[in-house]
Amino acid sequence: MKCPKCESEQLSSTVINEIEVDRCGKCQGVWFDERELPQLLDTRRASLMPIRGGTLREELNRKKARCPRDGSELTRVCSATKAEIIVDSCPQCHGVWCDGGELDQLLK
Repeated sequence: MKCPKCESEQLSSTVINEIEVDRCGKCQGVWFDERELPQLLDTRRASLMPIRGGTLREELNRKKARCPRDGSELTRVCSATKAEIIVDSCPQCHGVWCDGGELDQLLK
């Protein structure tokens, strides 16, 4: 899968607590398939270290993107856990994209 924000970078898979997530090595954004993000937010913070980090880049945060799974246009939505954080969600497959740094904000 290609990064929905960088568009040229391939996402690499990481398994955390038996859940496979995909991360961009360039912008540090993370793709969560449906229901993966809430499951991982309930786990120990230390287990999330491989997918944490990155710096929120405003130009990528505002950029319209397409779902890496099905190509649908991602919709910017307020996070269910912290309304001040805007994530990108796929209306078709219900996956969620967190730009670099957004996962760390969700964990605070």
